[in-house]
Amino acid sequence: MDYALHLAVLVLIWATLGLSQGLISGYLGILAIHQAAAWGIGAYTAALLNRLWGLPLGVTLIPGAVVAGSALFAITALIGRGRRDDQVIASLCVQVVVVALLVNLTSITGGPLGIAGIEWGGPGDQRARVLASLGAAAGLLAATAGLYVLLSRTRLPREWLVMRDDRAFAESIGVDAGGARSLATFLAAASAGAAGTIFAHYATFIEPSTFGLAESVAILAIATVGRAPNVGGVLVAALVIVLAPEVLRNIGLGADVAANVRQGLFGLLLIVAIFRLRR
Repeated sequence: MDYALHLAVLVLIWATLGLSQGLISGYLGILAIHQAAAWGIGAYTAALLNRLWGLPLGVTLIPGAVVAGSALFAITALIGRGRRDDQVIASLCVQVVVVALLVNLTSITGGPLGIAGIEWGGPGDQRARVLASLGAAAGLLAATAGLYVLLSRTRLPREWLVMRDDRAFAESIGVDAGGARSLATFLAAASAGAAGTIFAHYATFIEPSTFGLAESVAILAIATVGRAPNVGGVLVAALVIVLAPEVLRNIGLGADVAANVRQGLFGLLLIVAIFRLRR
């Protein structure tokens, strides 16, 4: 039962990441590959706040979201007027640079060894921690889905979709292309950053490779294959991503082989994502 709850927490976190990615790849049609960077920024923000001042999950959630959203907002504001292909390359660079900083700023992030001993701020019972994390992850997924509902009541999604289909026409009718991308990126990164805070307090240990390029590819695949903002589709896609390594291990494949097969699965899903975004 505890193991099933553990997997459920991970599925909900990955589903939230995929749903947040849909704000960029779905509405704007951009193959952004930096969502794991936002996830990592949120996780490290929460970890540092917890280690320095002992702040619990309930307090670190908002700072983690704001720092992640603001960091990617500032970066995309500089590249928001580039061509779509340029933005794809820029998002890849953002992902690589963030991970490099997490690895090399050893005095702050702990470098490759990461940060251990993160407390979740509640009773020491492991089951209570899992259940609290499960509730927080479910609440965040619901809040991210609710964000889509709130956006649907404004003109922003329509502007984003027009910009996705014909950027020149969108700009001719007054749509700020750079501002639209920056806002969508902020909202997506803030949601991913909040997921990072939950993950950090739940796992109690984080290190840079958890938030690498492969994870960004997996998040993009969840969003496109799951057809975000379709919550059910995103949950199924997240379930596949989380359970794939477990299934591979249970059928007798070694850890190295399972990891290689998982990377191959991510590659196939990325190809599917590219074709879906270009349709």
